[in-house]
Amino acid sequence: MKKSEFYRPISLKDISSKPYSFTADDKECALISKRMGVKVLSFETSGRIYKKEPLRVEGKALAKVEQISVISLEPFTQTIESKVEGLFSKDAKEEEQTCALDMETIEEDFIEPIFNNEIDVGELALQCLALDIPLYPKKEGEVFDEKEEFKKASPFDVLKKLKN
Repeated sequence: MKKSEFYRPISLKDISSKPYSFTADDKECALISKRMGVKVLSFETSGRIYKKEPLRVEGKALAKVEQISVISLEPFTQTIESKVEGLFSKDAKEEEQTCALDMETIEEDFIEPIFNNEIDVGELALQCLALDIPLYPKKEGEVFDEKEEFKKASPFDVLKKLKN
């Protein structure tokens, strides 16, 4: 199994009721940026693991990213907070997880297999972050005024000038 860009394994024997907390270094942020397709300036995750089978991970991930606004085409920085949740079990088999799943199944019943008696909370946090990165980012308060944009570039304006 390939290690993720933010590999943070927790051994099953080391799982306790204490919370975990991890922060990416600059090299990891560069790798995460390449994977996510946005410039990641910082990334951290924290949470708890509950031992009852299946293991349940609950926490959050915070990423400071730089994106280009689809409205102004200017770069801007924003903080994305993602809810991190996942289930892990020794009994889950990887090949069972590759079939087509509906969203209800993914949200309620998707259980990740445990490899080498450890779970990678870093990879889980990256997967949750990926779902929360805006596909069409815009600065806070920016609004696309469709009518104004089309008024500026109307080909009929040129014809009106010729007619007069």
